[in-house]
Amino acid sequence: MVKFSYISKIALGACADHAHAILYIYGTNNIINNKIWALQSSCRRLGRTMGLSSERLLPNNVKNVGRIENEMFGTTGRTIHENCSRACDKLDKTSVVNKNGKNAKKVVCRRCSSLIFPPNVVKLVEGEPKELKKMSVHGTDALGSEIAQVWWKTSNEMDFDTWGCQTVDGVKALMCGDCDFGPWGHRIISEKETVFYVAAERVAYE
Repeated sequence: MVKFSYISKIALGACADHAHAILYIYGTNNIINNKIWALQSSCRRLGRTMGLSSERLLPNNVKNVGRIENEMFGTTGRTIHENCSRACDKLDKTSVVNKNGKNAKKVVCRRCSSLIFPPNVVKLVEGEPKELKKMSVHGTDALGSEIAQVWWKTSNEMDFDTWGCQTVDGVKALMCGDCDFGPWGHRIISEKETVFYVAAERVAYE
């Protein structure tokens, strides 16, 4: 998974009206699409944690890069659940779905509790089975695999608060954008759209 620490310089600006962030990447010729989406959907958190409104951090303020990066994608100060389940756990769907068929609770990473979806943004669907490796940091441990078929499904990457993506055994796997734990889902890319599937039995709820 591409990490922001590999970027030589990062600067963030905030829009006064929505406290959204703008990413500037310097010192690299590659556009890092996987983290661009994660950045865009993490703007809400950035605004909360740093209190940004009309303030602008210019590219030469490189002293702020490490702090910004950690606030957005780090796990410092969080409880890491190293012994969390790495497979699908039975889910009582009535406890996590509201009357609109969407997530009634926050959907979070099982390992670091990073927010994946805020409440009431994605619908639960069943079917479309997919074989996923059992979860680990970076998703590459030889732990076996299983079939997942209960999903939080969306075609809008902006529904996510944070996420990451890497290819694991040919699968475009979805991982935690903060602690790299996964895969807890996958994505399918077509000419029309990209569809994201988050395994409802591989995440936690708050």
